[in-house]
Amino acid sequence: MERIKIFEAPTGAATPTELRDDWKGIEVSLPTAEDFRKNPPITHAFVSSLATEDYMVLKEAVAQALEKAGKKRAADFLREFPSERYLFFPRRKCQFIP
Repeated sequence: MERIKIFEAPTGAATPTELRDDWKGIEVSLPTAEDFRKNPPITHAFVSSLATEDYMVLKEAVAQALEKAGKKRAADFLREFPSERYLFFPRRKCQFIP
């Protein structure tokens, strides 16, 4: 399964810095065609990810990766934070893993 490894903390004023730093080093699965069928992205968000070449990942996949890495506080924050189903990560802050 294709995934990304986050090597630089993402930006985001709503998330405390210490929690964003927890994202460094986690590996997150990229969504499959089945994921998109079950959880369709909002059209403008999907188009935006294509235009900026960001990786689009399921929010829950990120939360699970954080938990797996022992970052429960960051995972809980993410699950409780009101946002869309998908998060976006700039390619310059991630490594693609086939």
